[in-house]
Amino acid sequence: MSILFKKNVGLLIVFIAMNSLKAQTIPSGSLRAGLGFSFYAEKFKNKDIDLNLQIRPVLGYFFFNDLGINCQLNLGYSKISTGYQVHIESNENITPYIQWYALHNLFITGGSQIELNYQYVPNIATAIGYSLFATKSFTIEPEINATFSFGKNAVRPVILQFAIGLRYYYRK
Repeated sequence: MSILFKKNVGLLIVFIAMNSLKAQTIPSGSLRAGLGFSFYAEKFKNKDIDLNLQIRPVLGYFFFNDLGINCQLNLGYSKISTGYQVHIESNENITPYIQWYALHNLFITGGSQIELNYQYVPNIATAIGYSLFATKSFTIEPEINATFSFGKNAVRPVILQFAIGLRYYYRK
């Protein structure tokens, strides 16, 4: 084996060990509050482009260790380019969801978005992310979100987003 390979494997083992030592448990009874931002861009077959930015305040409560319920308000702004026209749209929805820390600081979520301005379209909103604990209570959380919409009123059956959030955990 090459020395470079051994060094890389060694660094990987050290990183995994350090991450395991740093893994945090979110105890039951903890409150969670924060602010996040997400972005996605979509190009349609007819060459229209949708750029979307969301501001996402969130509140949550962990009723078991590493398992909590959250409610997130998504304030979205879209710049939609159609041919030579550009218009700005806003949309607001509330997303109640369950969050589970599955492996160390890796979390998964599942819930549903409830539109405030439009007719409800059945959907499943999911995410996978990682909590980088800057302190015992403050995190930076990058995540990938996917929303799967169903039914005849589903304009976009799948939306993928990158999001980053800043969260504070108040522990008992």
